[in-house]
Amino acid sequence: MAYGLCVSAISDVARNWIRAINTRGAEDVLAMVTPDFEMVESSALPAAARVSGAEELSRYMAGWERNWSDWEMREVELIEVPPAHAVLVADLKLRGRHSGIEVSRRWVYLFRIRRDRIAAQIGVDDKDEAIRMAENAAHG
Repeated sequence: MAYGLCVSAISDVARNWIRAINTRGAEDVLAMVTPDFEMVESSALPAAARVSGAEELSRYMAGWERNWSDWEMREVELIEVPPAHAVLVADLKLRGRHSGIEVSRRWVYLFRIRRDRIAAQIGVDDKDEAIRMAENAAHG
């Protein structure tokens, strides 16, 4: 396997990411990404962000903390698509920092994992689409 990951390592990386997000460990999150990390928010968001690299991710995270006082990402389902992808279905619960309004929504994320780091987190509209994208990447 060119990527050097066993299947359980794919899940471990994705679950460590969730843990770092939930514990507000900005340094831990930044340490988990590759230098060429890319994040693309779901097109379901009106102003979906696109982030490239750790520096942009750091700015994105600072903005997140300005807008949200509390958040929790909870795994609903994690599907491994070897050799290097994971599809995460997760419930994300947020509380607006200024409004106090609670927002909860189910999201689907496609992770591309390189060695023990996350190279990409892509917001996808549904689980089947994310699995197809991962399978296409594995065969293409």
